[in-house]
Amino acid sequence: MYKIITPTGDELYPPKGRCWGATEAKFVHLRDVEKRVYFTKNGRGRPIIKKYKFEESGLAPMTWWTADEFGDNQQAKKEIIKLFNNEYVFDTPKPEKLIERILHIATNPGDLVLDSFLGSGTTAAVAHKMGRRYIGIEIGEHVVTHCAPRLKKVIDGEQGGVSKALGWKGGGGYRFYRLGQAVCDEGRPCTRPLDEN
Repeated sequence: MYKIITPTGDELYPPKGRCWGATEAKFVHLRDVEKRVYFTKNGRGRPIIKKYKFEESGLAPMTWWTADEFGDNQQAKKEIIKLFNNEYVFDTPKPEKLIERILHIATNPGDLVLDSFLGSGTTAAVAHKMGRRYIGIEIGEHVVTHCAPRLKKVIDGEQGGVSKALGWKGGGGYRFYRLGQAVCDEGRPCTRPLDEN
């Protein structure tokens, strides 16, 4: 946890709840001796350490998905804010275009998609629009305040995200369950319906 001064003189600290990826001594060495640190946003943004191919392990990516083509977190956040009338929703929602591409590659219509960390509900919303069945799991109350209303809007034919590209007009439904108090016992259900649309 240390302060970094950008080339433009701005003071930067690690994001809340995080720390820098290198110790201060290592960072200074990489910046001043090895000249491997560059600052984004014309010197005003957060520093990035240059890495060379010989330092990387594993496979090199065979494709490159650009933000222009598949969206980014800023675009996704704008989609969510528009969907929920400027309410706070999530800091890092996924772009619908990105999820659509992943589901297009990995699934077929009618397949079952599992999202065990539902978050803002992007995967369920896109899966629904693409004709996939889905299971979304989430423990936070935002599943009631955001995910369920989002899916209701999808069913009603909302035209955000990938709706127009997919020709989405609305339809379908979902079942919403809240986990029961105990693990399944014979003769006693594990879940109870909370809402059906």
